[in-house]
Amino acid sequence: PALREVGGAAATYLPLGDAAAWGRAISEAAIAPAGARAEQAEAGRLRAAGFSWERVARATLDAYREVGW
Repeated sequence: PALREVGGAAATYLPLGDAAAWGRAISEAAIAPAGARAEQAEAGRLRAAGFSWERVARATLDAYREVGW
């Protein structure tokens, strides 16, 4: 799934429509130790740092060149 490609291991994934799972995840995040929350936040920042509009533009241009545009 596309969101897993973006979030990688830095994100928490939950089933759509499962309100109980979402409730548990929110509760667990709210009571998690500050260190654990900081680690997950840092993992998210590191994951996001791997993406840039320049990189997307270059990959798009390369794909267009590959198909002869």
